[in-house]
Amino acid sequence: MNEHDDTYEIETPDELRGIESALDRLGVAERASAPRGLEARVHRGIRGADDATSRPLPMHRRRTSARVAARLTALAALVAVVGGAWVALLSTNHAPPPSDTGVRLVSLEQSVDDLLALEALLDEMASVDTTAAQDEADEIDTMIGSPWDMIEKLDAAMGEEAI
Repeated sequence: MNEHDDTYEIETPDELRGIESALDRLGVAERASAPRGLEARVHRGIRGADDATSRPLPMHRRRTSARVAARLTALAALVAVVGGAWVALLSTNHAPPPSDTGVRLVSLEQSVDDLLALEALLDEMASVDTTAAQDEADEIDTMIGSPWDMIEKLDAAMGEEAI
């Protein structure tokens, strides 16, 4: 059947050589048992009786009502989808902006609470006597003095050449 002995480098093992030769003989017998002209009939069935004289089969198109109805239905569905999309896009352009009233009310309430707490803190601070703390801060300020006073004292001690 196939001349594979020369094309493959793998040799058939000795125990399989009997089976190989029996299969080769079976292949020769199968090819010989095919009826005469089978190949030509198969060729004509696949390619046509004669390529030169063969002609295409006539095709008759009839418009049926089902085909027309299907096309009209598809057209109506397409128009509905496009119309729906157009209305959806059109309606969002004229819609009022989303309301954030709830956020504003919460923010206003928080601001009022903060203001009341600050007012209570300021009232408490106003009632505290700060004169002792202010006197202590003034005393520290006079002890330290101004930075310019320190520079002038250093300048007087070192002379004008040091600056």
